Amino acid sequence: MDWDTTPVNTYLPEFETNDPVLTSQLTMQDLLSHRTVRTFAFILCAYLPCKESSVTDQTTTITLHQNFPDLDLSWMWGNETRRNLIKRIRHVPVVSKLSSKVNYNNVMYCVAGEAAANVAGVPIEQLVHNKIFKPLGFSSMGFTMGEMSKSSDFAVPFLTETYEDAVAGRFVELPLDGAAEKSAAAGDMYSNVLDLARWGQVVMNEGAQNGKQILSKEGVAMTLTGHTIYDPKVRDLDRGLSDQYGMGWLLDSYKGNNLYEHSKDAPDTSPYVLTR
Repeated sequence: MDWDTTPVNTYLPEFETNDPVLTSQLTMQDLLSHRTVRTFAFILCAYLPCKESSVTDQTTTITLHQNFPDLDLSWMWGNETRRNLIKRIRHVPVVSKLSSKVNYNNVMYCVAGEAAANVAGVPIEQLVHNKIFKPLGFSSMGFTMGEMSKSSDFAVPFLTETYEDAVAGRFVELPLDGAAEKSAAAGDMYSNVLDLARWGQVVMNEGAQNGKQILSKEGVAMTLTGHTIYDPKVRDLDRGLSDQYGMGWLLDSYKGNNLYEHSKDAPDTSPYVLTR
Protein backbone atom coordinates (compact mmCIF):
# COMPACT_ATOMS: atom_id res chain seq x y z
CA MET A 1 0.00 0.00 0.00
CA ASP A 2 1.08 3.60 -0.51
CA TRP A 3 0.13 6.81 1.28
CA ASP A 4 -0.96 9.24 -1.41
CA THR A 5 -1.03 7.64 -4.87
CA THR A 6 -3.53 4.77 -4.95
CA PRO A 7 -7.22 5.49 -4.18
CA VAL A 8 -8.50 3.77 -1.05
CA ASN A 9 -11.30 2.30 -3.16
CA THR A 10 -8.64 0.18 -4.90
CA TYR A 11 -7.77 -1.43 -1.56
CA LEU A 12 -11.37 -1.57 -0.31
CA PRO A 13 -14.00 -1.59 -3.10
CA GLU A 14 -16.81 -1.29 -0.53
CA PHE A 15 -15.72 2.28 0.17
CA GLU A 16 -17.45 4.72 -2.16
CA THR A 17 -18.78 8.24 -1.84
CA ASN A 18 -21.79 9.48 -3.77
CA ASP A 19 -19.36 11.31 -6.07
CA PRO A 20 -17.38 8.87 -8.27
CA VAL A 21 -14.73 11.51 -8.96
CA LEU A 22 -14.11 12.08 -5.25
CA THR A 23 -14.01 8.31 -4.69
CA SER A 24 -11.31 8.02 -7.35
CA GLN A 25 -9.21 10.68 -5.60
CA LEU A 26 -9.31 9.82 -1.90
CA THR A 27 -6.07 8.22 -0.68
CA MET A 28 -4.95 6.83 2.66
CA GLN A 29 -3.20 10.11 3.42
CA ASP A 30 -6.44 12.03 2.84
CA LEU A 31 -8.30 9.82 5.30
CA LEU A 32 -5.57 9.73 7.95
CA SER A 33 -4.81 13.46 7.90
CA HIS A 34 -8.51 14.35 8.35
CA ARG A 35 -8.75 16.12 5.00
CA THR A 36 -12.16 14.74 4.08
CA VAL A 37 -14.91 17.34 4.21
CA ARG A 38 -17.03 17.43 7.33
CA THR A 39 -20.14 16.33 5.43
CA PHE A 40 -18.86 12.77 5.83
CA ALA A 41 -19.82 12.98 9.49
CA PHE A 42 -23.56 13.30 8.94
CA ILE A 43 -24.49 9.65 8.58
CA LEU A 44 -26.03 9.06 11.98
CA CYS A 45 -29.50 8.21 10.65
CA ALA A 46 -28.14 5.38 8.48
CA TYR A 47 -29.90 2.81 10.62
CA LEU A 48 -31.49 4.74 13.49
CA PRO A 49 -35.24 5.52 13.66
CA CYS A 50 -36.41 8.81 12.20
CA LYS A 51 -36.47 10.83 15.41
CA GLU A 52 -34.17 9.33 17.96
CA SER A 53 -32.83 6.09 19.34
CA SER A 54 -32.02 5.26 22.95
CA VAL A 55 -29.24 2.87 23.88
CA THR A 56 -29.73 1.57 27.42
CA ASP A 57 -27.52 -0.44 29.75
CA GLN A 58 -27.95 -1.27 33.41
CA THR A 59 -27.06 2.16 34.74
CA THR A 60 -27.44 4.84 32.09
CA THR A 61 -29.39 5.78 28.98
CA ILE A 62 -27.82 7.64 26.06
CA THR A 63 -30.20 9.27 23.62
CA LEU A 64 -28.89 9.70 20.08
CA HIS A 65 -30.69 12.39 18.08
CA GLN A 66 -30.97 12.15 14.33
CA ASN A 67 -29.10 15.37 13.60
CA PHE A 68 -26.18 14.70 15.92
CA PRO A 69 -23.23 16.02 13.88
CA ASP A 70 -20.87 13.11 14.30
CA LEU A 71 -20.85 9.65 12.78
CA ASP A 72 -18.83 8.00 15.54
CA LEU A 73 -21.82 7.18 17.76
CA SER A 74 -23.78 5.64 14.91
CA TRP A 75 -21.25 2.79 14.75
CA MET A 76 -21.60 1.94 18.44
CA TRP A 77 -23.72 -0.83 19.91
CA GLY A 78 -24.90 -1.91 16.45
CA ASN A 79 -25.08 -5.37 14.95
CA GLU A 80 -23.91 -4.39 11.47
CA THR A 81 -20.51 -5.48 10.20
CA ARG A 82 -17.83 -2.90 9.47
CA ARG A 83 -18.08 -3.58 5.76
CA ASN A 84 -21.84 -2.96 5.75
CA LEU A 85 -21.38 0.28 7.67
CA ILE A 86 -18.74 1.39 5.19
CA LYS A 87 -21.04 0.56 2.26
CA ARG A 88 -23.58 3.06 3.60
CA ILE A 89 -21.18 5.98 3.23
CA ARG A 90 -22.02 6.08 -0.49
CA HIS A 91 -25.56 7.26 0.32
CA VAL A 92 -24.44 10.45 2.07
CA PRO A 93 -24.28 13.74 0.11
CA VAL A 94 -20.75 15.14 0.18
CA VAL A 95 -19.04 18.28 -1.01
CA SER A 96 -16.62 17.22 -3.74
CA LYS A 97 -13.68 19.12 -2.38
CA LEU A 98 -10.91 18.10 -0.03
CA SER A 99 -10.27 20.49 2.83
CA SER A 100 -6.93 22.10 3.61
CA LYS A 101 -7.93 22.22 7.29
CA VAL A 102 -8.52 19.45 9.79
CA ASN A 103 -12.07 18.05 9.76
CA TYR A 104 -11.76 15.45 12.50
CA ASN A 105 -13.45 12.26 11.37
CA ASN A 106 -12.85 8.93 13.11
CA VAL A 107 -14.92 6.96 10.60
CA MET A 108 -12.33 7.63 7.90
CA TYR A 109 -9.80 5.97 10.22
CA CYS A 110 -12.14 2.98 10.37
CA VAL A 111 -12.19 2.90 6.57
CA ALA A 112 -8.39 3.14 6.39
CA GLY A 113 -8.01 0.34 8.93
CA GLU A 114 -10.44 -1.91 7.08
CA ALA A 115 -8.62 -1.18 3.80
CA ALA A 116 -5.32 -2.29 5.34
CA ALA A 117 -6.98 -5.38 6.80
CA ASN A 118 -8.47 -6.23 3.40
CA VAL A 119 -5.07 -6.03 1.72
CA ALA A 120 -3.42 -8.11 4.45
CA GLY A 121 -6.24 -10.67 4.46
CA VAL A 122 -6.62 -10.61 8.25
CA PRO A 123 -8.81 -8.60 10.67
CA ILE A 124 -7.44 -5.20 11.69
CA GLU A 125 -6.89 -6.46 15.25
CA GLN A 126 -4.65 -9.29 14.03
CA LEU A 127 -2.84 -6.99 11.60
CA VAL A 128 -1.92 -4.52 14.35
CA HIS A 129 -0.82 -7.39 16.60
CA ASN A 130 1.40 -8.85 13.87
CA LYS A 131 2.93 -5.57 12.68
CA ILE A 132 3.19 -3.54 15.90
CA PHE A 133 2.42 -5.29 19.18
CA LYS A 134 4.50 -8.42 18.60
CA PRO A 135 7.62 -6.87 16.98
CA LEU A 136 7.78 -4.17 19.67
CA GLY A 137 7.07 -6.56 22.54
CA PHE A 138 3.93 -4.80 23.77
CA SER A 139 2.35 -7.40 26.02
CA SER A 140 -0.34 -5.19 27.56
CA MET A 141 -1.90 -3.86 24.35
CA GLY A 142 -4.95 -5.34 22.70
CA PHE A 143 -8.46 -4.74 21.41
CA THR A 144 -11.97 -4.89 22.91
CA MET A 145 -13.20 -4.49 26.46
CA GLY A 146 -13.88 -8.21 26.60
CA GLU A 147 -10.25 -9.09 26.00
CA MET A 148 -9.06 -6.46 28.48
CA SER A 149 -11.34 -7.83 31.20
CA LYS A 150 -9.56 -11.19 31.01
CA SER A 151 -6.53 -9.55 32.60
CA SER A 152 -5.98 -9.82 36.34
CA ASP A 153 -5.56 -6.04 36.55
CA PHE A 154 -7.63 -3.64 34.48
CA ALA A 155 -9.44 -0.33 34.83
CA VAL A 156 -13.23 0.02 34.86
CA PRO A 157 -15.31 3.17 34.29
CA PHE A 158 -17.30 4.86 37.05
CA LEU A 159 -20.01 7.50 36.85
CA THR A 160 -21.14 10.12 39.35
CA GLU A 161 -24.00 12.56 38.89
CA THR A 162 -22.65 15.55 40.81
CA TYR A 163 -19.47 16.98 42.28
CA GLU A 164 -20.90 16.41 45.76
CA ASP A 165 -21.43 12.73 44.98
CA ALA A 166 -17.83 12.47 43.80
CA VAL A 167 -16.51 14.06 47.00
CA ALA A 168 -18.63 11.68 49.02
CA GLY A 169 -17.41 8.70 47.02
CA ARG A 170 -20.82 7.87 45.57
CA PHE A 171 -19.97 6.28 42.21
CA VAL A 172 -21.77 3.82 39.96
CA GLU A 173 -19.61 1.26 38.18
CA LEU A 174 -20.42 1.08 34.47
CA PRO A 175 -20.32 -2.17 32.52
CA LEU A 176 -17.60 -2.90 30.02
CA ASP A 177 -19.22 -3.18 26.60
CA GLY A 178 -18.24 -3.56 22.97
CA ALA A 179 -19.37 -0.11 21.87
CA ALA A 180 -16.14 0.72 20.03
CA GLU A 181 -15.46 -2.66 18.41
CA LYS A 182 -16.87 -1.61 15.03
CA SER A 183 -14.49 1.37 14.98
CA ALA A 184 -11.46 -0.55 16.24
CA ALA A 185 -8.99 1.29 14.01
CA ALA A 186 -10.08 4.60 15.53
CA GLY A 187 -10.10 3.78 19.22
CA ASP A 188 -10.89 0.31 20.52
CA MET A 189 -7.39 -0.32 21.83
CA TYR A 190 -6.31 -0.75 25.45
CA SER A 191 -2.86 -0.55 27.01
CA ASN A 192 -1.06 0.39 30.22
CA VAL A 193 1.18 3.32 31.11
CA LEU A 194 4.44 1.45 30.57
CA ASP A 195 3.65 0.27 27.04
CA LEU A 196 2.25 3.71 26.14
CA ALA A 197 5.55 5.24 27.27
CA ARG A 198 7.45 2.68 25.20
CA TRP A 199 5.27 3.50 22.20
CA GLY A 200 6.09 7.19 22.69
CA GLN A 201 9.79 6.36 22.66
CA VAL A 202 9.41 4.35 19.44
CA VAL A 203 7.64 7.28 17.76
CA MET A 204 10.29 9.78 18.87
CA ASN A 205 13.02 7.37 17.72
CA GLU A 206 11.42 7.14 14.25
CA GLY A 207 10.43 3.50 14.60
CA ALA A 208 13.57 2.28 16.37
CA GLN A 209 13.61 0.41 19.67
CA ASN A 210 16.76 -0.21 21.70
CA GLY A 211 18.88 0.84 18.72
CA LYS A 212 17.12 -1.56 16.31
CA GLN A 213 14.88 -0.34 13.50
CA ILE A 214 11.58 -2.19 14.05
CA LEU A 215 9.06 -0.05 12.18
CA SER A 216 9.61 1.68 8.86
CA LYS A 217 11.54 4.88 9.51
CA GLU A 218 10.00 6.45 6.42
CA GLY A 219 6.53 5.37 7.48
CA VAL A 220 6.82 6.89 10.95
CA ALA A 221 8.29 10.05 9.44
CA MET A 222 5.23 10.38 7.20
CA THR A 223 2.91 10.24 10.19
CA LEU A 224 4.93 13.10 11.73
CA THR A 225 4.89 15.21 8.56
CA GLY A 226 2.27 17.95 8.30
CA HIS A 227 -0.41 17.28 5.69
CA THR A 228 -3.33 19.41 6.90
CA ILE A 229 -3.69 22.72 8.75
CA TYR A 230 -5.10 22.69 12.27
CA ASP A 231 -6.73 25.79 13.79
CA PRO A 232 -6.30 25.74 17.57
CA LYS A 233 -8.94 27.36 19.75
CA VAL A 234 -6.26 29.01 21.85
CA ARG A 235 -2.77 30.14 20.82
CA ASP A 236 -0.07 29.91 23.48
CA LEU A 237 2.81 32.33 22.94
CA ASP A 238 5.29 29.52 23.70
CA ARG A 239 3.89 27.46 20.84
CA GLY A 240 4.64 27.74 17.12
CA LEU A 241 2.93 30.16 14.77
CA SER A 242 0.87 27.42 13.14
CA ASP A 243 -0.19 23.84 13.77
CA GLN A 244 -0.35 20.97 11.33
CA TYR A 245 -1.86 17.52 11.38
CA GLY A 246 0.21 14.58 10.25
CA MET A 247 -1.45 11.16 10.40
CA GLY A 248 -2.68 10.50 13.90
CA TRP A 249 -0.62 13.33 15.39
CA LEU A 250 -1.01 17.07 15.85
CA LEU A 251 2.33 18.70 15.11
CA ASP A 252 3.42 21.82 16.96
CA SER A 253 6.43 23.28 18.73
CA TYR A 254 7.00 24.35 22.31
CA LYS A 255 9.85 26.74 23.12
CA GLY A 256 11.76 25.53 20.07
CA ASN A 257 11.14 21.80 20.62
CA ASN A 258 9.10 19.58 18.33
CA LEU A 259 5.79 18.69 19.94
CA TYR A 260 3.67 15.70 18.90
CA GLU A 261 0.27 15.41 20.53
CA HIS A 262 -3.28 14.25 19.99
CA SER A 263 -5.60 16.60 21.90
CA LYS A 264 -5.36 20.37 21.93
CA ASP A 265 -8.46 21.93 23.46
CA ALA A 266 -6.36 24.29 25.57
CA PRO A 267 -2.63 25.04 25.97
CA ASP A 268 -0.59 22.54 27.93
CA THR A 269 -3.56 20.36 28.91
CA SER A 270 -3.17 17.57 26.38
CA PRO A 271 -3.14 14.07 27.88
CA TYR A 272 -0.97 12.78 25.01
CA VAL A 273 2.13 14.89 24.56
CA LEU A 274 5.52 13.83 23.23
CA THR A 275 8.39 16.30 23.07
CA ARG A 276 11.66 15.75 21.25
